[in-house]
Amino acid sequence: MNGRARVGLVEGALVLGAVLLVPIALLAALHAPIDAGIGPVVLALVLAAAVAWGVVTVGLARLVLAQLGHGAAPTESGPIAWAAVRVAALILVVAPFLEASAQHASAQRPPLAQPRSTSSIVAHTTAPARVLDRGDVVRDEPTPARGQAVRTGSARSTHAPRRARGGHRGQHGGVPPTTIGTGSILVALAADLRRRSRMWRRVVLDDEAAIDVETALLGAPTAPTSLLAAAARRLAAAGRLDDTAHVVVADGTAWLDDGSWCFDPDDQAIDVRCLVVVLGEDRGETHLALVPRGASLRLEGDGAASVVADALRVAPAIGLGIPLRAEPAGLLHALATRGDDDLVVVVGECESMTPTLLEHCVCVAMPSPAPHVTVTASTATLPDGRMLVRSSLAAIVRELLDGRHDRRFTPSVTPVANEHDLFVPIEDHGTVVRLLTAVPRVDGLVEPLATGRERRAVELVAYLALRAGEPVTGERLRVRVLGTTSSDAAAKTLFNVASSLRRALGDGPFGPRLPPAGRLGHYAVAPDVVCDVAILEAWVTRARACEEPDEQMAWLRAALELIDGEPFATVLEGYDWFLTEGHLTRLQAVCEDAACELVDLALDHGLIALARLAVDRALLVDPYADRLAAAAARVAAARQASFAAIDPAVRSTAPSAPVIS
Repeated sequence: MNGRARVGLVEGALVLGAVLLVPIALLAALHAPIDAGIGPVVLALVLAAAVAWGVVTVGLARLVLAQLGHGAAPTESGPIAWAAVRVAALILVVAPFLEASAQHASAQRPPLAQPRSTSSIVAHTTAPARVLDRGDVVRDEPTPARGQAVRTGSARSTHAPRRARGGHRGQHGGVPPTTIGTGSILVALAADLRRRSRMWRRVVLDDEAAIDVETALLGAPTAPTSLLAAAARRLAAAGRLDDTAHVVVADGTAWLDDGSWCFDPDDQAIDVRCLVVVLGEDRGETHLALVPRGASLRLEGDGAASVVADALRVAPAIGLGIPLRAEPAGLLHALATRGDDDLVVVVGECESMTPTLLEHCVCVAMPSPAPHVTVTASTATLPDGRMLVRSSLAAIVRELLDGRHDRRFTPSVTPVANEHDLFVPIEDHGTVVRLLTAVPRVDGLVEPLATGRERRAVELVAYLALRAGEPVTGERLRVRVLGTTSSDAAAKTLFNVASSLRRALGDGPFGPRLPPAGRLGHYAVAPDVVCDVAILEAWVTRARACEEPDEQMAWLRAALELIDGEPFATVLEGYDWFLTEGHLTRLQAVCEDAACELVDLALDHGLIALARLAVDRALLVDPYADRLAAAAARVAAARQASFAAIDPAVRSTAPSAPVIS
């Protein structure tokens, strides 16, 4: 067999396969979901394609018979190739309908990767399945569900992540989305919990990768914790939380999966303790299992343990009880030593425990022969066959929540090393980035910042100024400063913001205050661009080096008077790096120490007003510090004592002032 014969045989096999697939494609096109208005047009196109397919098939059969009639040339590539072109044209005609049919099939069974977004969700006309504690599936009567009636319109969650600003994270060494986890509500709950823990504990992170991940995590949208807690309390008041409840959350509301109950903020609510397990998402809806005391949740699959562990980690952010995990053997000890707000969760075999003990705890049974949910690494399957995209936290996020990268902050008394002298009046500095105020700004610009880039430009120069001239790569600026949870800032965005900032900063005694990045792509500001946070730390260090009390008080007062308002009080976006890199922790510690030192000096010299000023300014930075509260009480007691020592005749004319509590 020569080469031409081989080519002819291959072409013939391909054409035969294509011809056999065309009827399947036509049938799929007929069953594809289409608008009723274009139904006749689509039907006509399918009929025309079917006729063309018949003509091609007949022509191909005649061509094959004609070729077989010539013994010398059993196969020829030219005519068969022309038939292949005609068959390919038919496939192109029906290709759009194949895609629509595939989308329709995916609507019946959710994919394993990411949930499919849709513009609207129509109320189901068939009865949804209700998951019972026994693992049975019961079909309710086909009645219109209250929860379904309110779901028309947009199906996108109101708590979806912010829109990406640039390239996908991970393309240039950034943080890929999988580093944080999947499931918008679960990740948002983890972010809320991390924010709270960082505000109450003065810790810094010991790993640069962990800083990048936490910066991305803290940029996540706010979790609907109030909605979850309110829904659980209203379910309990309605008597619908005596057993495990399957709740769906979307568009700022919640409802039971069987459609028999929908969240109403005006309904009665009672206090309840329950475990909230985020299962997964489907078309913008998040499915959760609410497990109250006395109920059990049965799970199966290799992902069951991790979904329970994630639920236990984020539970404190919801406010429905602090989970206390216990093994069946240690249940009695856990129940005896639990606190009022503790929720004892037993993980393992629960059949051997008495009903009396089970009434006081939540039981998570796994593995279970009749599970409520079967959980794998990427999916969560309900008993009725519906498949959800599994919600989970990444391993490094779990480590952050567990505090494995936290390191206790130790204030340093080492003098600030900077080529530029920070111990001069703040007015004598060339350019000062003011972060100790409600609205961050830059003083000393030669021209205003470009409209639309002002917020990013101020944040960029603040980051560089706190680095005290240390070069920073453009990649880090795009990931940590200008990026979001789902994307890095584009290189063009960084270039435009830096160019606008360079023009506004102008030149100083050291040359351009923001030199070009150069070949290495490193950014740094000139020494005469400083941040008020660094100035405050330098002045506190200078005060401690003074020997005279008056000089110490002068430097401490000057440092605390730099606090012009609650830092970042009006900031709605950005500056997460200020927390994750430890700047806020260091600032709070320095202000607390400075205020307490100034209170001691001022009270020793009878300067009560100065002591009050120190406490008031420091409380703007750290309103929950115990030492500042104790200092405020001392100032109030000293003021009360001094006021009582005044002669009664003079005291009656003295103006009153509020007592610091």
